[in-house]
Amino acid sequence: MTLAEAMAELDADPAFQARRAAKDRDHAVLAEQRRREQAPLLADLARAGAP
Repeated sequence: MTLAEAMAELDADPAFQARRAAKDRDHAVLAEQRRREQAPLLADLARAGAP
């Protein structure tokens, strides 16, 4: 089986798609949380003249 065949098989698997979608949602939530957590630090750095 080639990689392309394996990926096509996974793309056709609803359970895999559901797991992938859940993982993508979790990642998006975490990325947004990290962005909010970093905002004050980045603002402080900008005020201090950091590039």
